[in-house]
Amino acid sequence: MDVEKTVRSILESQRQSEHRADQAERKAARRDAQFDKKLKAIADLVRVGMKMVIESRKAHKEMDVKLNALIDAQLRAEERMREHEVWLRRHDAKFDRLLDALRRRNGNGHKN
Repeated sequence: MDVEKTVRSILESQRQSEHRADQAERKAARRDAQFDKKLKAIADLVRVGMKMVIESRKAHKEMDVKLNALIDAQLRAEERMREHEVWLRRHDAKFDRLLDALRRRNGNGHKN
């Protein structure tokens, strides 16, 4: 009878639809799993990247401290050098006066 054939056709169509729905669900589950895996990998990369940024900032701060200390030491050294140059000029002036005084005397230590 035609009704029986129609019922079989409907049942077969329903079975095929359920099969396609099952396949679609499995495919969606695989995609979800892949997405979750990729999302976790991205989260791990972000964590590693943040650690690197934090370490880089810390190293940069340490370098700033060392550079500032070096600049301060250089400024102090330059100031000491200026002070030494002033001292040398005074010392040279005193030495020149002493030489002038010695030249004005004769060779035996008596004044002319």
